Amino acid sequence: MSKPTLYITLLLFTVFLFTGCSKEKSIGSLTIIDSLDTSENIENSLSHCTSLKVYNDKLFILDGSKINVYDVTDGAFKRTFGKSGKGPGEFNYANDFCICRDTVYVADSGNFRVQTYNIAGDYLSSYKYKMPWKINCFEHSLYVLPPTRHPGTFVSSYRNNSFSTEFDLDPILKENNIDKTEVDFLIFNDAKMFVLPFENGKFFFIDEDNKMTRCNFSNLLEEKQLIRIVDYVINDSYLYIVASTFTEKEGEENLDTTTEIKEFFNINEYLLKINSKFEIETQYSIPQNVLVNEQSLAIKDNFVFIYDAMSGLVYKLKMEN
Repeated sequence: MSKPTLYITLLLFTVFLFTGCSKEKSIGSLTIIDSLDTSENIENSLSHCTSLKVYNDKLFILDGSKINVYDVTDGAFKRTFGKSGKGPGEFNYANDFCICRDTVYVADSGNFRVQTYNIAGDYLSSYKYKMPWKINCFEHSLYVLPPTRHPGTFVSSYRNNSFSTEFDLDPILKENNIDKTEVDFLIFNDAKMFVLPFENGKFFFIDEDNKMTRCNFSNLLEEKQLIRIVDYVINDSYLYIVASTFTEKEGEENLDTTTEIKEFFNINEYLLKINSKFEIETQYSIPQNVLVNEQSLAIKDNFVFIYDAMSGLVYKLKMEN
């Protein structure tokens, strides 16, 4: 994310206070134990990060045209697969990917398809899709969302070698007076979870009876602060959310580092560990020299991996209660 885009993003979000997702929580600590320079290997350096995952002790990072794989223990570069292009196994502005049962599924957005690879990075196949934007797999199903700026907001599932509409989000969004801008979809604790990270920090869940629960992060706020949801990931039956509070400011500033940006906008970022009852169980403060961006968070056991767009570093942090 460029600095001008970051400034605009930070200024756009306003706070909405909802009920739910609140309980007496514990305070944990996050400690940086290592960092990985993704530009160090010049031949396979990453230009940015559009999605990041951890699978089988390997860190997978997508930059839109390729996926780099690193060892989560020592950060050693292992391999790369994919390249810019329109042929089989090539990407054109790929926005997201997921890994399920040793298969990598890539939302190859600009080529209007979903591509698959084995875990070693060998190309397997591709499926046509009008424009895959978000992609997730749960149990034995693959779920794909198009960009919500397109007509219709629906979740498609891939079964029996074809895509079909799983359900339409438009009626739910309309009924709850929610403007669609950027919606993500997850399944957590058997509930459908719809996320609007770019829509004023709203986070809401819809159960099988279409009952909506909206989360309350107001206890993170100080006077005149705004809040936004930055990123989220499921790991070991917990949902982890990065929530950011900041103060709206105007004026031109030469901000060249993560620390300068966070100090100027009074940004505080928190990693929230949410249990199966949708309650905040533990709150961690993210260090001031680390800035989380969308789709740049991964968690493995008690370790957190964050791609910092300003520095191009992937930080490895340890969670402790």
